[in-house]
Amino acid sequence: MSRNPAYDELIWAMATGVAVTSDQVDLARQGAADLSALADDVSAGAFAYLPCEPEQWRSEAGDAYGVMLGEARSSLCSAAAVLADAAQALSSDAWRLEGRLVEQNAILAAGPGA
Repeated sequence: MSRNPAYDELIWAMATGVAVTSDQVDLARQGAADLSALADDVSAGAFAYLPCEPEQWRSEAGDAYGVMLGEARSSLCSAAAVLADAAQALSSDAWRLEGRLVEQNAILAAGPGA
C-alpha cells in the first residue's frame, strides 16, 4: 500500500486489465470515424443508388414500385441517422476514455508517495 490511494487503485486496474490504454482510445476514435463514414455512404446511397420513382409512365405496378422506392429510401435515411448517432456516441466515449487516460498518466507521474 502506498500513501496514494489513487495510485494503488490504478496499479490494481492495470494488473487486472481494466485500466484505459491508448490503444483503446485509438480504436474508439477509429470506430467513430468508420461509423461516421458509413452513415455518410448510406445516406448518399439512399439517393444515388436508388432510381427515382417512375414519372413518365403510370400504372398500378409503377405506383407500387414508387411507393416501395420511397420506403426503401426512407429506411436507408433512418439507418444513416442511427449510424450517425452511434458514431457521435462512440466519439463521446473516446473523449471520456482519453480523459481517463490523461488522469491515469498524471497519477503514474505523481508516483505512490503523492
